[in-house]
Amino acid sequence: MLDRNVCLCVVILKGGKEGNWKGAKAMMTDGGFLRSLVEFDKDSLSEKQIKLVKGYFQADGFTPDAVRSISTAASGLLKWVYAIVNYFGVAKTV
Repeated sequence: MLDRNVCLCVVILKGGKEGNWKGAKAMMTDGGFLRSLVEFDKDSLSEKQIKLVKGYFQADGFTPDAVRSISTAASGLLKWVYAIVNYFGVAKTV
């Protein structure tokens, strides 16, 4: 379940229309998925997106280390999610 929640966080941040597992799977099977993460427009995020993602952070074990025991890929994606959320907080302060 944690690995699915990681994917849902990515969908939310990327502004996906389907904020569910079906939408997450479709997003990850896209051939340009990894490139889209690298080229992600961090400055286009909204407070609503960040608030939704932070809601997932409250779950027990929702850390890259804990998720790594389930999936190395999900752990890497969660690190990306945390980095984007942190960037948003810093950019908002500056």
